[in-house]
Amino acid sequence: MSRSSLSLLGLLLTACAPTVTGPVQPLPDLTATITIPDPERLRVIVMGDQGTGTEVQRQVAAAMQAVCAAQGCDLGIGLGDNFYPAGPKSADSPLFKTRFEDLYGPLNIPFLMIPGNHDESGFFGGDGSDARGAEAQIAYGKLNPQWVMPGRTYRAPVNTLAEFFVVDTAPLAAYLPVRRASERPGGPWDMAQRAWLIQALGNSTARWKIVLGHHPLFSNGKHGDAGSYDGLPFAFQRGTRCAICMGWRVARQI
Repeated sequence: MSRSSLSLLGLLLTACAPTVTGPVQPLPDLTATITIPDPERLRVIVMGDQGTGTEVQRQVAAAMQAVCAAQGCDLGIGLGDNFYPAGPKSADSPLFKTRFEDLYGPLNIPFLMIPGNHDESGFFGGDGSDARGAEAQIAYGKLNPQWVMPGRTYRAPVNTLAEFFVVDTAPLAAYLPVRRASERPGGPWDMAQRAWLIQALGNSTARWKIVLGHHPLFSNGKHGDAGSYDGLPFAFQRGTRCAICMGWRVARQI
C-alpha cells in the first residue's frame, strides 16, 4: 500500500474512530523466569523480522545453529515481526512449525518473543491494527515452552544478572487506528503499559536491565527514528508515543 493510500485511509479511520479515554487499569505483572547454567554469564542470540519461510530464512537459521554450536547460546530473542506478511490467527497454525519449530527448535534454548506490527495485522499485512494476532502467539507459547511469551507485556529475570522487559509497541506505531480503541496511543492501555514499565524497571535489582520492543527509538534504517517513522502524516503512525512513553522518559528510570 502506498504512502498516499495509507495517509488517506488513516485520515478516514481516525475521523471515525477516536481514542478511548478513561480510568487506567494496571496491567498484570507477567513474569517468565529464565534459568541458565552459569549464573555469571549470559549468551544471547537475537533475531527479528524473521522472514517468509524462504531459503534465506533457512540459511540464517542454519548460521545461528553454527554460531551457537561453536560459541554457546543460553537464550534467544525474537524482536517481532515473527511472521510475514501477517501472523497466524490461531495457536494451531502450521506456520508455527514451519517458521519456528523446524528452524530454531534445534537450538534447544528458550526464545523471548515480542509482537510486531506484522504479527498484529488487521486489514493488511503489517498494519499493526489487531492485537488478536499477538494473542494467538501467546496461546502458542502455552503449547511450546521454547516460545516464551506469557503476554504482550512481560518481564523475564535471569538470575540476578539481567532482566528483560518486553513491551508491545505495535499499537503505538500502527499504520491504521487499532481495532480496540482503548489501546490507541494515549489511551488507557498505552498509559498502563508505560506505568508497568516504569514500575518494573524501578523495582528491578538486576545488574543489567534491558527493554525489548519491536519499534526502535533510534534507527539509521529506512523507517527512521520514533516520532518520525516513514515521514507519515499522523502522530499515531509516526510512533510519537513510542518515543515519549517507551524512550525518553523511561530512560531516566534505568
